Amino acid sequence: MNLFSEIMALVVDQANLFFDTVALRMKPLRDALLLAGLFYGSKLAFKGCWGIYQGFKTFALPYVWPRNFSKEYGQWAGINPFFCSTFFCIRLYI
Repeated sequence: MNLFSEIMALVVDQANLFFDTVALRMKPLRDALLLAGLFYGSKLAFKGCWGIYQGFKTFALPYVWPRNFSKEYGQWAGINPFFCSTFFCIRLYI
């Protein structure tokens, strides 16, 4: 029993040294994974903000600031020869 408790004491004393050694060896991998996560997270945040900006510009801004395309670009800008819905397209001859 005395030998077992001495071995356990040695193992417990060496466990901290072992975990410290493993942690030091894993630091470059941890830093690389942290950098990859930071890059992915910032990319995801940027794409989300860009989508909100595009949605605002496309759907909300025309209600506040309407544009007259015929006046800006000429008479051709207001003419669309196709009437399209979700299921079909009809060619309108004017």
